[in-house]
Amino acid sequence: MTTHIYDFLEKSLIKSSKKTAFVEPFAKERKEITYKNFDLFSKKLASEILKTLGNDNPTQAPVLIILP
Repeated sequence: MTTHIYDFLEKSLIKSSKKTAFVEPFAKERKEITYKNFDLFSKKLASEILKTLGNDNPTQAPVLIILP
């Protein structure tokens, strides 16, 4: 049973990387992102957060991300 969003996204990436993961419902023009691109952007964001923290030995700690 999938209990974390991370597990769900990882499985979805493996099964259907080119399918749409999210759609922006309030945009004037349809905006969407695939599972593959979402994975890429989230890894880039995680790298930037680690750089900003300046920690050479990162531990796994939760980071709150609030989406609009």
